[in-house]
Amino acid sequence: MTFTPTILVKTRFINDVKYNGKHNVLVKGTWTNASGGTGGDIHPGLTTVKTVHITPSADSTTNFSASITSAASGFTLTTDANVSGFWEATGIL
Repeated sequence: MTFTPTILVKTRFINDVKYNGKHNVLVKGTWTNASGGTGGDIHPGLTTVKTVHITPSADSTTNFSASITSAASGFTLTTDANVSGFWEATGIL
C-alpha cells in the first residue's frame, strides 16, 4: 500500500494580518494512493492547520475524510482504496 502526498504551492494570503507575528498561509497539493492504499498523514509545513479541503479525482461516490492531527501541524486523510486527488490546507506558518 502506497500513499504519496505532494505539495504544489504554498502562499501567504493577500492583505495578510499576522497572527501572533506569524503569517496565514494557503498550501495546495495532491495525494496518490496505489497498491490498495487508503490514505495517510499529510504535513503541509504549517505550525497550525486550521482548515482542510479535499477533492478526490474519482467519482463522487468515493468515501473520504480528513482530520487534523492532535499536534495540529498536519492532517490524516482516509479514502477508499486507490483513490487519488487534490487537497488544500490553511493555517499558520
